[in-house]
Amino acid sequence: MICSPRIDKTFQIEAKRFKIPDRDGPKAGGDQQLQDVRRLQPSLPPLQPHSGLRHDLHRLFPPVLFPFPEVPDRMQEITDEKNELKEMHSWQLTEYREYIAINLSLLIMTFILYWLSGLSCTDENFIIKSGAQRVASSEGIALVAPDTSPRGLNVEGEADNWDFGVGAGFYLNATEEKWRNWRMYDYIIKELPKVLTENFEQLDITRASISGHSMGGHGALTIYLKNQEKYKSVSAFAPIANPINCPWGQKAFSNYLGSNKSDWEEYDATSLVGKSTNISTTILIDQGENDNFLHNQLLPTSFEAACKAANVPLVLRMQPGYDHSYFFISTFIDDHIHHHAQALK
Repeated sequence: MICSPRIDKTFQIEAKRFKIPDRDGPKAGGDQQLQDVRRLQPSLPPLQPHSGLRHDLHRLFPPVLFPFPEVPDRMQEITDEKNELKEMHSWQLTEYREYIAINLSLLIMTFILYWLSGLSCTDENFIIKSGAQRVASSEGIALVAPDTSPRGLNVEGEADNWDFGVGAGFYLNATEEKWRNWRMYDYIIKELPKVLTENFEQLDITRASISGHSMGGHGALTIYLKNQEKYKSVSAFAPIANPINCPWGQKAFSNYLGSNKSDWEEYDATSLVGKSTNISTTILIDQGENDNFLHNQLLPTSFEAACKAANVPLVLRMQPGYDHSYFFISTFIDDHIHHHAQALK
């Protein structure tokens, strides 16, 4: 597998256009194409003589993960043209990582799993640390990992604290003037899918699920509950499940949204689940019992009680011995991908 996001962009684009020889035998240059890919894909088995690539597809060339570009290159053009940061959309200020599972046929549409990361993270944390690529590839799922906030705006105080501002967008649309460009909610549900549609024709935007960790788990839950028509399923690791009642959420919401707590409830999963109807797909949450943030920041039992009251199917798995780290995520990520694969298919 190619697991590093730092791969030459020319190869990324060529990988997207990679063509498969006909079943009755490789066309001229077919073996050389595979050798070129193998040069950048050392984990593949040695090439063997064959009469047709598709016949022995998985033996000869197992599913491969190719990373694709960051924000479109036209970002700078748009920046120069408008010349005012306040007019820029959030996707023009952030990055995303996308790993597409290619089963040697780009005629097959690929499902999407959006992953939202937690406080202080970037778009790289999940892709580098989770080990999710292998199972995502086997399930034909593209992993799309956006950044956690706008960057480079130089708003006063944006980087003073690790739990607010840069790296801490909380997946909401800020209403306070100072933070008006913190619109990660619109970025996730509107702008990013549009970018994917325009640039990756093999992605099936209509079949998408969403997941995340900590602040990203909060984002995944709230975005799913408010947009069930857009996502087939949701899961989370150690989500901030009731932010209006924890210090992280109160700090973020008071600064981004102001003092009106009814506005806060629009981004609180525990508040939203009681208003949701016709949720039939089970919500999956994994929570480490040794998580230092469990009792004062995450509050999963509040969400569990709200789900029970609203008759919303929830599997909350308390995992003994696990904390808030990516060791925890990498241990159980396969279960979450299989969970989403069932809903997507």
